[in-house]
Amino acid sequence: MMIYVLATACLLFLLSLTLDSWILLLLSLSAALLPLVEVLMGRAVLSLMRVRLLPRDHELYRLLDFVPAGWEVMLGVRRGPPAAYAAQTGFRSGVVVLNDGILDILTDDELGAVLAHEVGHLVEHHSLIRIAALALSVINIPVGTMLGAALSRRLEYRADEFSVVSTGSPHSLASALVKVVAARSGYSILSGFSPSLNNVLALFSWTPSLESRLRRIEEFSSKVCSR
Repeated sequence: MMIYVLATACLLFLLSLTLDSWILLLLSLSAALLPLVEVLMGRAVLSLMRVRLLPRDHELYRLLDFVPAGWEVMLGVRRGPPAAYAAQTGFRSGVVVLNDGILDILTDDELGAVLAHEVGHLVEHHSLIRIAALALSVINIPVGTMLGAALSRRLEYRADEFSVVSTGSPHSLASALVKVVAARSGYSILSGFSPSLNNVLALFSWTPSLESRLRRIEEFSSKVCSR
């Protein structure tokens, strides 16, 4: 991902020199700065969330045996309802943050599947893509918002697939999602609306529905097992 971003920045820069275009020059500079913005935003989020980093000898690190070689992933905790987040802190490093509420409801296998999902976000630099999606939503509202939301939902599916491949346990991920959604059911902005309005609002949702994620996890795991 990082190589593609830098290659795109170089290509735009060369085109800007060839075509004498200030717009392409600005785009090339923006693309080159995206990785740095991703890291700075990740570190800022950790600071604002008041995350407490866990020492390397903490028992939860035994669940990170799937982290790709060359990557450094730290774990952090904070108070809050069941949830997990990923924050990029370097080009090949990041922190997975767990709200303490999620530690109370998940088994080790389920927690490992959630951690793999978040590591998938880090390894594939999804926060960088989301930054670009946010810029798209600002440029053209509501079309940009709808496209950005669709891209964000796709990233969640990708992270789910990473979890399934890394842990080999699609059922653990599915079970974890069901538990987390059930525990956070009162937080859903789509609750209380009519089905037809929910379908419209879902187009602007940056997170896919539980039903669609469970369906895709099952379909993806079936494909992996049939290979």
